[in-house]
Amino acid sequence: MAPHPSHAALTLLFFILPLAADPGVVRTSELSEKSSVRISSPVDGQKLPPGTAVEIEYKATLGFKARYIELQLEGRPPVVVKEPEGSHQFAELEPGRYRIRATLLNRAHADLGVEDSVTITVE
Repeated sequence: MAPHPSHAALTLLFFILPLAADPGVVRTSELSEKSSVRISSPVDGQKLPPGTAVEIEYKATLGFKARYIELQLEGRPPVVVKEPEGSHQFAELEPGRYRIRATLLNRAHADLGVEDSVTITVE
């Protein structure tokens, strides 16, 4: 025999709705989306001499969707890495201003909108 429809409504009211209304309840999906990425070196505004290789040091917290980190030095092809913490070196830079970005990507390598960037000057 199927439960009476009012029983289902009571279950919803007494068990599910209070959880949804409680701001202290943290759902698994919210915890799994706490993704972040940070470039620790070079620092924003740093100046380097011409011909210097730049080493990008990064650290990421990969949430449920994040799988890769894309490192990009302006004017160069991006490099995709899987390790949540590490470094990558871009060879000799000519004089100029460069933006360096670290971006989190999902399994399909789509940008998740979580990034950090710094700008350096080679002179």
